[in-house]
Amino acid sequence: MASEQRIINPSLSGNCTTSQIEAKKGLIDGAVEISPFDPTANNLLSKIPNLNASTWELYFFDAVSSSSSSSLSNSAVTLSFFHEGRGGLKMQLLVMWPNGETSVTEFLAEESTISDCEANGVRGVWRRTETEGGGSASFEISSDLNQAIVNLDLPPTAADAATAVHGSITFSSMSPQRSTDTDTCPEEKEDTLHLLAPAVTWLQPIPRASVEMDLNIKGKDLSFTGLGGLDRFWSPHTWMTLMDESIYLRAHAGPYTLIMLRIMSRIDRGVPHASVYLFQDNKRVFATQDERISLSSEFYSFKRTYHGAVKGDFLDSATGTVIDMVIPKKGKHWRFETEHGSVWWNMPTGPSGTGNSGFVDKVIGGEVGGEVFEGEGTAGVCQLPPIPPKELT
Repeated sequence: MASEQRIINPSLSGNCTTSQIEAKKGLIDGAVEISPFDPTANNLLSKIPNLNASTWELYFFDAVSSSSSSSLSNSAVTLSFFHEGRGGLKMQLLVMWPNGETSVTEFLAEESTISDCEANGVRGVWRRTETEGGGSASFEISSDLNQAIVNLDLPPTAADAATAVHGSITFSSMSPQRSTDTDTCPEEKEDTLHLLAPAVTWLQPIPRASVEMDLNIKGKDLSFTGLGGLDRFWSPHTWMTLMDESIYLRAHAGPYTLIMLRIMSRIDRGVPHASVYLFQDNKRVFATQDERISLSSEFYSFKRTYHGAVKGDFLDSATGTVIDMVIPKKGKHWRFETEHGSVWWNMPTGPSGTGNSGFVDKVIGGEVGGEVFEGEGTAGVCQLPPIPPKELT
């Protein structure tokens, strides 16, 4: 059985700033004022005071088991805490079990409360009252971003007593939020790297973490050690407005973690936007948004591969990726290849064959000319149906 819930700071208090959203207040008409990115803060407090039809934000945790921790295939989880006008206050748990089975749990909350208590950390709670069935999904993040804990206490539904979810997931950071090598990764980039593409912000408060998983999901225990991280997103527009397609990776191999999110924008039509980060041990060694080949500044190159056996159910038929990261002035070049090992989810996004597919990937790579490492990762590929510009919201 899953253990009792874990906490970082039992007395989370002090000089706290709190934001709260209640589902019963519904959606407001017109624009929502979004708090701007603050380069001096952790940016973990909610950026939106209430919900309209398009504005959203997301706290996204993911983890994949280490190959050595399972005698079967890799297990994996994602936990998404949403503030979303069309989706409400929702926590979604996606699971890949060691035997290849998958499961989805969604928890619709009545209210969310996020408290930033400075030196005492940040806590977010998505909660339902007892009259609505009770339960909560919460996260706590230490003020130094060295640790995060997710706690789930989801009751069974009236229709099925076996749907309860209980337990904790602990993320212990293995890398800094910001670069400590200003020669390899200039700090002046930090003021622009947070903006993934027009109108969408993507941060990595904990980009690379060791993970301890201890959940009981619908009567089945899921326990493993592995690697993962925490991402943070917000935008005034829906994904349908922002992009045609996206590719997301968090890939681990030996001392390395590679993180990439690349979208084809609908705001500046057909233009790719991406952020690519590489961490080695406890240091970020590469960060760029530039896909243009250069002899002087760092860049990445990206291509899809099609020779593998595993792909999603929709129009996208790629089976993996190859990503090169180059810093010409330092003579540095890393290459990583990912290949889909198993399908995690397939969700249609429209009637024209588009969809959202998730995978647990096999990963191989390292510095070109150096030692080659193998590992595992998680990947998501999403294509959205074409929509006339006048209908975008």
